[in-house]
Amino acid sequence: MSLEILKKLSSLDAEVRRLTQSHNEVLHGVRRRFLNQMMEWFSMLVEVEGFKIIRAPLGATARLDQTELVLNCTDPSITLQDSEAQYSITCSLAPERSYVIVLYRQSQQAPETETSDANDQITNKMLEIRQLEAQIANPGKDLWFAKGRLERASDVRGTIGRQPAPFETFQNLEQSMKTALAEVAAAANAPRNA
Repeated sequence: MSLEILKKLSSLDAEVRRLTQSHNEVLHGVRRRFLNQMMEWFSMLVEVEGFKIIRAPLGATARLDQTELVLNCTDPSITLQDSEAQYSITCSLAPERSYVIVLYRQSQQAPETETSDANDQITNKMLEIRQLEAQIANPGKDLWFAKGRLERASDVRGTIGRQPAPFETFQNLEQSMKTALAEVAAAANAPRNA
């Protein structure tokens, strides 16, 4: 591989890093917007029932008498390994249960193929740059959806012999929050030995 090719690859690699940073900032903005929406829906749905809301940067707490509902959210600046964000809703009357909502992003951009030849590495970097530019220019083309399920604390700790419930898929976060609050309320009303 010649020095000229190395210089070109280095230059393209720097551009990929710059665009990746820009793309991460776009995704951070979207995750922040979803966090704000989740907090709004949580607040609206429980305030109607008479709960008092206390907001925090990454969640909210709702109190009514001795009952407490808590919404915890991941920091939008952090990209999780397998998803974009996670929200969990708990109730003080069902301390061993939580409803977990996981936010996913599915890029609608078709992936480009890659090869290992030096000249093709330059082509691949240029394709990667075009793809990142397209994702930054058209963030609305990404498909965002949520999955949620009611979990037991023992599911998270990995109790042997018990499989956690399957995830339910939601097309919007409002429906996922309504389902989460209904499931947590049902868990709080269930017999304690269930």
